[in-house]
Amino acid sequence: MMGGRRGLRVVPPDPRYVGVRVDNNFFDDSLDDVERSAADAIMQLAIDMKLLIAIPHTVRKELDNPRTPRSARERANQLVYTLDTGMGDPAALAKVASIMRGNALPGKHAADAAHLYDTAIWQAGYFVTCDRRVLQKATQLVAVIGQLWIVKPSELMVIYNQYVRADPAGEI
Repeated sequence: MMGGRRGLRVVPPDPRYVGVRVDNNFFDDSLDDVERSAADAIMQLAIDMKLLIAIPHTVRKELDNPRTPRSARERANQLVYTLDTGMGDPAALAKVASIMRGNALPGKHAADAAHLYDTAIWQAGYFVTCDRRVLQKATQLVAVIGQLWIVKPSELMVIYNQYVRADPAGEI
């Protein structure tokens, strides 16, 4: 849940004013109805320019794989994506990769680590995913990569709607 900050009274940033990055599973047809509906609503907010969403370039590479379902690629093609800056701290990326790998074999979950690290480089406020492993490790990951809220699509919509109710005129 929300960046792994359970029990803490930390206020998430207003998603209308910070960057939002999405994982490749954000585009999957296999999401349950709640998450698919929330992901579709988030996509519409991006199209309407009410949220600043971009696909990390590392996610884009996965989406370009010919085995990726056509529907996922079509959804993804509606959004912009980040570029590989070649910047970053290899030691920090290695820490993120180590957290994601856990007890798995070396190299396992390296793509997820790259997605999260790319999101951190661009100083986005949110990383939206339905990946249980990423969500479960959110607290550890945030300790390494800084102020990032790792949330499911439905959680981002709750946060977004809370801000809209509090300040309906707030726009990018």
